[in-house]
Amino acid sequence: MQAWSLDYVVSAKNSIAMQIADSVTADQRYQSYISKDGPSWLRQQLESEAKDSSSGCS
Repeated sequence: MQAWSLDYVVSAKNSIAMQIADSVTADQRYQSYISKDGPSWLRQQLESEAKDSSSGCS
């Protein structure tokens, strides 16, 4: 591992990743469940975030 970086992101700007991590740990999901289609709540969150970013909200 020669090239790596660490970036700090405010939780509010990384809410989808936090929700995925929370669901993985709370539900003890040890294998990826988002790799194919993912859960319905994730799709809804991604669509909402995409809509917000395209309308100039951040």
